[in-house]
Amino acid sequence: MRTRTWRRSSARSGTCSPPWRSRRRRRRASISCPTRSTGAASASSGSGRRWASSKASGPSRRSSTAFNRSRSPHRPWKPSDMETLLVVGGSGLVGAKVAGLASKAFHVVATYRETKPKVAGVDFVPLHKERVEDAMALVRKTKPASVVDTAAMHNVDRCEDERELAWQVNAGSTGAIARAATDIGARYLFVSTDFVFDGQRGQYREEDVARPVNYYGETKLAGEHAALAASANNLVVRPSVIYGWDDTRLNFATWVLTNAREGKSINVVTDWIGSPTLADGLAASILRLLELPDGGVYHLAGAEAMSRHEFAVRLLKAFGLDPSLAKPVRSADLNMKAARPPNSSLTSAKAKRHRIAVVSADEGVAAMKGQRSLDSFVPPARFKS
Repeated sequence: MRTRTWRRSSARSGTCSPPWRSRRRRRRASISCPTRSTGAASASSGSGRRWASSKASGPSRRSSTAFNRSRSPHRPWKPSDMETLLVVGGSGLVGAKVAGLASKAFHVVATYRETKPKVAGVDFVPLHKERVEDAMALVRKTKPASVVDTAAMHNVDRCEDERELAWQVNAGSTGAIARAATDIGARYLFVSTDFVFDGQRGQYREEDVARPVNYYGETKLAGEHAALAASANNLVVRPSVIYGWDDTRLNFATWVLTNAREGKSINVVTDWIGSPTLADGLAASILRLLELPDGGVYHLAGAEAMSRHEFAVRLLKAFGLDPSLAKPVRSADLNMKAARPPNSSLTSAKAKRHRIAVVSADEGVAAMKGQRSLDSFVPPARFKS
């Protein structure tokens, strides 16, 4: 029997109703997103139930004011009377989820690097993030109310080998885009990672000292500093072990499921601990954060800390596959170039205080299962990188 090993190359929830205004009127909208109170699975099953309660429909007076407070008075309005949201990295797992969800309330412009995605209601434009002048020009051209930056060089081992490119993508261009956004009065949100921590204790809070153990983490931490240096109103989001359906790249969950579906055993580490985060919930939480008046760092991760092996077993059980196909191994057996933090799990208590839902792994997997059948998933040709 062929055995495969997952080598982690990636280092990656609440009601939300992003506000917008027009000159003549204020429209209202609500975006459904997972909350623990109503259950994740029901929302994905087509039953018509909403994750977001009806009370969450439409922007509050406070959130609408906060969202628009940095808006330039000279920014032209779109014919649709919707403000523009620019998503950098819109072809990735999180970026595509943000773009698709936000298209219900915004005019969304999203970037892609290679293949142009197909997401209804989203205008896609090509961009290589490391090309700083192109990135800054796009911000000035689109004149967004907010910029959500999910683009990054995620492959941890590759970052060790290609340090100049990793720095330019994850730190240098991040700062440039943040400054360009600030110059036009837009708010900037940077999606960072749990890999900014050394992993010696886990359950990290936003105020805990960041000590990366690899170059990838160093570049992302530098990106955080650049984003917040551009404006105190900017936002930094740290997720952990992001998963969900993605037709362009495999992530940990889809790698586990597609191999097990074919009866292949997989080697999964027992000594890497994180907080598995559903991409759909993360996208909803990001849009909710844009409503808040205060900038800073927010952890938006799953509610539970667990090893990759435990998460793999839960995935396999939920999808009716053989959990014994996930073979436990130690990370030392994988002989990887870059170090990984052993326990980079996060606590999202700060997000919960702002009424942003944080879902458990079981709730997230149930939502994922309800979105589509495993049989309908055609695995892409490459891993997420």
